[in-house]
Amino acid sequence: MLRDIIETSTKSLFRQHVRSFLTLLGVIIGIAAIVCLLSIGQGLNVAVEDQFEKMGTNIVYLLATNPMSQSSNVIELSSEDVEYIESISGVDYAAPIYFTSGTMEVNGEKLNVSVLAMDVDKAMIFESSGFFDLREGRLIQKNESTGIMIQGKMADEAFSKPIGIRKVVTINNEPYKIVGLQNPMQQMVGDVNPENMVLMSEEGFDRIVPNKTPLQIMVAAFTREETKKVADKMTEYFDEKYGERSVYIYTSDQLLEQINQIYSIITIFLVGVSIIALIVGGVGIMNAMVTSVMEKTKEIGIMKALGASDYIILGIFVVEAALIGLIGGIIGTIIGYGLSMVIAFIGTQAGFLLIGVVSFDITLIGLGFSTIVGIVSGFFPAYRASKMDPVEALRFE
Repeated sequence: MLRDIIETSTKSLFRQHVRSFLTLLGVIIGIAAIVCLLSIGQGLNVAVEDQFEKMGTNIVYLLATNPMSQSSNVIELSSEDVEYIESISGVDYAAPIYFTSGTMEVNGEKLNVSVLAMDVDKAMIFESSGFFDLREGRLIQKNESTGIMIQGKMADEAFSKPIGIRKVVTINNEPYKIVGLQNPMQQMVGDVNPENMVLMSEEGFDRIVPNKTPLQIMVAAFTREETKKVADKMTEYFDEKYGERSVYIYTSDQLLEQINQIYSIITIFLVGVSIIALIVGGVGIMNAMVTSVMEKTKEIGIMKALGASDYIILGIFVVEAALIGLIGGIIGTIIGYGLSMVIAFIGTQAGFLLIGVVSFDITLIGLGFSTIVGIVSGFFPAYRASKMDPVEALRFE
C-alpha cells in the first residue's frame, strides 16, 4: 500500500513538471539561503577557534583603556606594571605592544600607516598565528632600530612604483630600511589596519615615540587552566592602582565566547530572513496542491468509489507535497553548499577568515525543514481531498 501511494504521488509530481518546477523554486531558494548561511556561520566559528588555537588558548589580554567604561581614558602603563604581571604565579611572560599612527614617505609620496612595535624576544607569542608570515626578506632582529616589516600588498600597490626589501623609507621623518615583506594577514591586532601596518622593534619605535607606553599587553600563562586566575590577579592589581574598570582584561576563552555570541546572533537573524523565503515557498506548495486536488477531483471520486479510504487519499497528496519539499531541499542544500564555498573563496582572497563547512547537522536541518514545510503546506489540501464525497467528485467537471 505504501509503495502504491509513493508511486502514485511520484507520477503525479512528474506529470506536472512545469508547475512542480515553479513550486520547487521557492523551497530551493529558502533552503539554499539557510544552508549557505549556516555553513558560513559554522565555518566562521571553526576559523576563529583555529586562530585562537594557533595564538594559544592560554593568553590574557590587557587594554590600556576600557571600552565598556563611560570615560574610556587611556592609562599610561609603566614598566613596573609589566614586571608585576610577570611576577604573578602562573605567568610565563608578558609582551607589551605599542601602537601609533605615522606617515610613511617614499620618493616624495606619502601614506598614512599604523605602526606596531614589540619586544622582539617576546614576539614568539605570534609565531604560530601567521602574524609573521613572510613573503620575502627576514624578520626583525633584537636591538635593530632601523629595520621594519611591511605588508606585501602595501609594497606593491600603495605607491606609484612598487617598493621592496632594502628600500629606505621615512616614517615621521625618521629613516628606516625594509627588511621583510609580509603575506596578507587574516586577523587584526588592536585597532590596526593590517593592510597599512608597519612592524618594528621597540628600539625602532623609540625613535618616533621617545616616551612610549604600551596600549596593550599580551600575557602568556603556562596553562589554559591558569588564565582565569592570572586575569583575576591582574584585575585586582590594576583596579587598586588606577581605579576600578580603568583597564580591560579578558582571556582567550572569554573573547572567543563573545565572538561566537555575535556570530550566533547574526546567523539567527539572517536565517530568520531566509525562513521568510521558505514560508513563501510553502505557500507555493499549498497553492500547487490545491490546484492538483481540483484537477484530480474526478480521479479522487473514482478511487473512493473503488474502495480507497480517506487515509489513502490523504496519504497520496501528503506524500506528493512531502516529495516537493524533499526534492527542493536536496537541490537547495547542494546549491547552498556551493554558494558557501564560493563566498568563502572570495572572502579568503580578500583576506577574511571565511570557511564553508559541509556537515551532517546542516544537511539534516535543510532536508528536514524543507520536508516538514512540504508536509505542513500540503496537509490542508490533502485533508480536503480525503473528505470529498465520491458522488459529488464524480459529477465534478
